Amino acid sequence: MAFDGTKIAANASMGANRSEAHLRKLARQYLGRAAATDDAEDELFGEDQRGDELPEDLTDHTRRGERISQALAEIERRRAAEQAGTEAERAAAAEYVAKAGDPAGRAPTGQAPKAADPVAVARARWQREHDRAQARFDAYQVKAAAAAARGHRLPGTPAAAPDDHPTVMRLRAAYDQARTAAEHPDTSSGPDTTTSAHRANLTDPDSRLLKTRNGWMQGYNCQTATSADGFIISARATQDANDVHQFVPTMNDVTATAGMLAEHTGRDDLAVGTMIGDAGYDSHANLTAPGPDRLIANATRRDLNQAAATDPATGPPPPDATTREQMDHRLRTDDGHALYARRAPMVEAPNGWLKDRRGLRRGFARRGIDAVQAELSLAAAVTNLLKIATNGITTAQLATA
Repeated sequence: MAFDGTKIAANASMGANRSEAHLRKLARQYLGRAAATDDAEDELFGEDQRGDELPEDLTDHTRRGERISQALAEIERRRAAEQAGTEAERAAAAEYVAKAGDPAGRAPTGQAPKAADPVAVARARWQREHDRAQARFDAYQVKAAAAAARGHRLPGTPAAAPDDHPTVMRLRAAYDQARTAAEHPDTSSGPDTTTSAHRANLTDPDSRLLKTRNGWMQGYNCQTATSADGFIISARATQDANDVHQFVPTMNDVTATAGMLAEHTGRDDLAVGTMIGDAGYDSHANLTAPGPDRLIANATRRDLNQAAATDPATGPPPPDATTREQMDHRLRTDDGHALYARRAPMVEAPNGWLKDRRGLRRGFARRGIDAVQAELSLAAAVTNLLKIATNGITTAQLATA
């Protein structure tokens, strides 16, 4: 089973994104115009004659007031979710920085948590290697002094002073670069992501501003999972900007579908085998979550090929290896490398069918995540049915499968 995310445009314009302040201004203007219209009608026709009913030509066919309210509610919901996760994110960030700066422990792997201060992370990494280099240098000096007292000289290259060690120098440069970036942030590339979390799209408030390889898109991040024979087992429309938090929901959806198929068919060979994903899903939580076997990369396909060619692995990983190191070891074995090579054709071809054959390349026709999910599910179902037809599978064969 291979899984991946593909971004599909919403039926909305990026120009329709509005800040909370602007949306509240629109709401006040809308209510003000409605009140003024109501007062004018009362004066012209009399309050008992018209009540609070608007004339037909002034009825809001665009549902603008409803869409403004929906956009404001979406901002409030996202703010509440953000605040709920703040404490946990801060705790995870503090733990990561502490581990990164501990010279006695194992350095954390993977990307730093989003809430972690890049300057603090860079400083912790530099300080960790500086302390380790200092300890090696001090130990060497003690041994050298003891050898000199006996009239001997230690063989080999002397230990470098901490500030002259190549790794320490490289991490110090990274720390200086992080400080410079924090003092002089670059605001010239793309939308203002510091405030985008508190914006909503007036046309489709459920859609999100997403970054793609071709620039920015107003749309949805759709998660698909496909079987080895090219059938789409799971298709989910999400609002996440990236894929890292979508592995567990996709895994749960796939296992639930496999269980439903096994129950309806009475077959016992429909269990999920290995789930294969790219580096967009690399996280400790995804590697250790309970569930089926998985193979998740932490680098590009090119880097994985190079690692497998220059540093191939055999047998089981070292007993003290971390979860990420175990996965890296597996990706460098012949079997693991060959299995991961199947990921791209398994999942990217069906994603291409959804976009180019089902018409989703030009975006969704409907608005709202529920309607978008229905459209995506229909496109996936049509793709599966056409695949059955093109493979020459008959109704009789399906009945006895």
